[in-house]
Amino acid sequence: MRHFLMRLALGLAVLAGCFFTAVAGPFEDGLAAYNRKDYVTAFRLLHPLAQQGDAPSQFYLGGMYAFGRGVPQNEAEAVRWFRAAAEQGDAGAQFFLGVMYEDGRGVLRNEAEAVRWYRAAAEQGNAAAQYNLGVMYAFGRGVAKNDAEAVRWFRAAAEQGNPSAQFDLGVMYANGRGVAKNEAEAVRWFRAAAEQSGKQAQFNLGWMYANGLGVAKNEAEAVRWYRAAAEQGVAQAQAILGVMYSNGHGVAKNEAEAVRWYRAAAEQGYAKAQAILGLAYASGEGVPKNEAEAERWYRAAAEQGHAQAQYNLGRMYAIGRGVPENEAEAYFWVLLAGARSGDLSQQVREDLPKVREHLENRLTGQQRASVQARAARWQPKPDAAIARSEASPSAPPVAVAAVAPQPSPVAVPPASGKRVALVVGNGAYAALGRLRNPVNDARAIGAALGRLGFAVTTVENADRMTLVRVAVDHARRLRGADAGVVFFAGHGMQVRGVNYLMPVDSDPRSEGEVEANAISLNWLMQQLADGGAAANIVILDACRNNPLQVAFRSAARGLTVVGRSPGNMLILYATAPDDVAADGEGVNGLFTAELLRHLDQPGMPVESLFKRVVAGVRQRSGGAQVPWMAGSLEQDFAFRIR
Repeated sequence: MRHFLMRLALGLAVLAGCFFTAVAGPFEDGLAAYNRKDYVTAFRLLHPLAQQGDAPSQFYLGGMYAFGRGVPQNEAEAVRWFRAAAEQGDAGAQFFLGVMYEDGRGVLRNEAEAVRWYRAAAEQGNAAAQYNLGVMYAFGRGVAKNDAEAVRWFRAAAEQGNPSAQFDLGVMYANGRGVAKNEAEAVRWFRAAAEQSGKQAQFNLGWMYANGLGVAKNEAEAVRWYRAAAEQGVAQAQAILGVMYSNGHGVAKNEAEAVRWYRAAAEQGYAKAQAILGLAYASGEGVPKNEAEAERWYRAAAEQGHAQAQYNLGRMYAIGRGVPENEAEAYFWVLLAGARSGDLSQQVREDLPKVREHLENRLTGQQRASVQARAARWQPKPDAAIARSEASPSAPPVAVAAVAPQPSPVAVPPASGKRVALVVGNGAYAALGRLRNPVNDARAIGAALGRLGFAVTTVENADRMTLVRVAVDHARRLRGADAGVVFFAGHGMQVRGVNYLMPVDSDPRSEGEVEANAISLNWLMQQLADGGAAANIVILDACRNNPLQVAFRSAARGLTVVGRSPGNMLILYATAPDDVAADGEGVNGLFTAELLRHLDQPGMPVESLFKRVVAGVRQRSGGAQVPWMAGSLEQDFAFRIR
C-alpha cells in the first residue's frame, strides 16, 4: 500500500502544475485549495466540474479518492474518475488508471489493461507511463516480452529525465538486452540517474569505476559514487566503502572510517558488514578492542547464516572470550559453519574439522545428539537489510519495478499466485568457451513453467552483476510463496570443493579470482533459504566441463554435492558429483531435454519425476551421464498441480 500511494503521490505532485491555466475560476480555486492541503474545499469546488465532464477535475478527484483526501478513501471511486478523465485523453489519468489495473486497486488486476492505458499515456509523451510500459515489455507482463520495445520506451522516458528509466536503460546496455551491449552507454545512463540522486545508479556507477567497465578504472571515482549511495543508505555500498577505507583503495587508508561505514551497513542488518565489524572489535582495528561487542556483531551475522561469523562465535564460546565458556554452544555454531564451509576462509576450512572433533570429544554422547538435533532444526533469520529496503522504496515512487533487481531494491510484489521461478541460460561466454544450448534450455524451461502457473523471470546471458540482482529479487519474491524454482544452464565450476555458477563475463585467471568472477552456489542457497518459501527446487544443468581445469590446481570435473542444503530445498544436478553433463546434440541439453519430457506430469512428486529423468538421461547417454539429487522437502511438490 505504501509503495502504491507513493507512486500516486509523486505523479500528482509532478502533474499539479500542468493545470493552473487549464480552466479559469472554480478549477483554479479548487487547485489552489488542493495545493494548500485544504482538501475539503478542493473537493467541494472540483466535484461539480468533474460531474460536468472536466477532465482535469476528474483527474484530481480520482487522486483524492485514492488517498482519502477530503473524502473517505475509495479506490473504486478513484478508478471511476481516473477512467472518466482517461477516456477524454488525459495522459495523467491514463497513467494512473494503468497503475490501478496493474496493482488491482479498485478494479480486478489486469496487466493487459494496464499496458493499454500505459501505452495511451506513453504515446502522449508521459514519461512515467513510458517507463512503466518499458517495464511491462521487459518482464512480459500484459504483453509479449520484448527487450527491444522495453529499450525503446525506457529511452523515451530517460531522454525526458526519468531517473528510473535512465537506470534501467543503463542495465539494458550493460547486459546487451534489446540493444547491443555497450558498457560506455551503460555508464552514461547510470551517471544520468546517479546525478539525480538515484542511489542504485550511484552504486552501479561506483561498480563500473571500480572494475573499469565502460570507463577507465578509477578507484577515487568509485569511492565517490559508493559514498553517494552509502549516504543514502545502500547497505552494500556502505560495506564496500568500508573495504575501500580499510585497504586504502581510492582513498587514504583509515580504519576508523572503515569501521564507521561497516557499522552503518551492519545496523541495517547486512550480515557481511556485521561479521567484519565483529572482527574489528575482536582485533581492535579501527575501534577499541571489545570482545562483548565482537560477540554481539558475530551473533547478528551468524543468526542470518554467515558461516565465518558462526565459526568465530563458536570459537568465542569454546575459549570463553566475550561470553561464558560453553562447549555445547561452541559445537552448535561450529556445526552450522561447517554446513556452509564454502563461505569460510581457506584457513578456517582447514582448521574446522580439528575444532569440531575437539569439541565433540569434550561432550557426552547425549550432549552431542542434542546439539546436532538443534542444528538440524535451525533456520537463519530473514535478511534485515532487505526487509528495511522494502519498507522504504529506493526508486522514484512512479516506478513499478526495475529491469533487474538492485543491490538495495524496491519491493516488488509477487507477480501472481504463490509459485515463482527464476530461469537463467548462459551460453555467450567471452572467455570460458561458448555453449550452444543454455539459452534454448532457459527459454524452453521458462515457457514450460509459465504454462504450469509459475510467475517466471527468464534471464539470458547474464553477467555477474545481473546474476546477483536477479537472485536477490527472486529471494524477495519467495516471501509467502508456496514454492520457488531456480533453473540455471551454463558453465559451472567447482574449486576447492565449492560450486560456482559462471556469469558470461567471467574471466578468472587464478583460483583466487573465481569467487569475484562467479556466484557461489552456497550463497544462492542461502538467499533462497532466507526467502522463506515453503519449498525450493534448484535445477542445475551447469556441470559442463571446467574450461580452466588444467590451469587451476584444485579445480575438478563438474560440480560437487553440497554438504548440507537448507531445509525444504531440493537440488537437482544434471549429472553425478565430479562428473560433466552433455551440452546436447539437439536444441536442448541432454538433461534439460529429458526434464522437459516429464515436467508436465499432473500431480507427480518431484522425487518421482526426477527418477524418470535419471532413467531417460542414463539410457540416452549410454550410462555416461547420471543426474543426481540432494536435499529434502517436508511436503510434496509437483510442477503440475492436479
